[in-house]
Amino acid sequence: DQLEALHRHVAPPDGLVASSPDRFVAAGFADCHYVSSPPNARDVCFELLAAGEAVGFISFGPEQFAGPWPLKLPERPFDCCAVSRLVVKPPWRRRGLSDRLLRAADAFHRLGVPVRITTRKLEVADKVFTRSPLLALDDAPRRARRRTRAIAAADAARAIVPFVPPDDRPRLFHTSTPIAANSRGSNLGFTFWYVAAPVRHPRDG
Repeated sequence: DQLEALHRHVAPPDGLVASSPDRFVAAGFADCHYVSSPPNARDVCFELLAAGEAVGFISFGPEQFAGPWPLKLPERPFDCCAVSRLVVKPPWRRRGLSDRLLRAADAFHRLGVPVRITTRKLEVADKVFTRSPLLALDDAPRRARRRTRAIAAADAARAIVPFVPPDDRPRLFHTSTPIAANSRGSNLGFTFWYVAAPVRHPRDG
């Protein structure tokens, strides 16, 4: 079972200890995160300790990448991994501890499982993830939305049809087509890929 293999072979880096999904709530991390529910029961979890206190938490959820993917193998249903929870308790923030937690992704990359993280919060994307040297923004969704807006605008332009009223004065009558907003909505997010370590191909190394 690939999930069991991930749990066996993903070891925590220095400063982190193996944890479990229930610790997200029990250790008070849920109170500091905008998602209060614990991670999936099969997620791989770690905690960061400082002065004997649990100050940070990260969990990784194996998943299947949608679409073409060079790391897809028949015997590996899970070819990608998402950070499902990442939190540092408020008194310990702005000390680079989130990057220390993210370093746990190195072990997944060694196993040929790339790691990504998504947030719906602009503030988190701008002030935390964009500034991290370990992450790179996935620009593909933004390019896709830009293309969608362009298509919608073209459709709206084609919807403009001439209309001649009874008094023979030419006017324009047009139907409106909604165009996607320039900013991300509540159902969209910012996705970043972990880039601090190379991804080994699971078959070729």
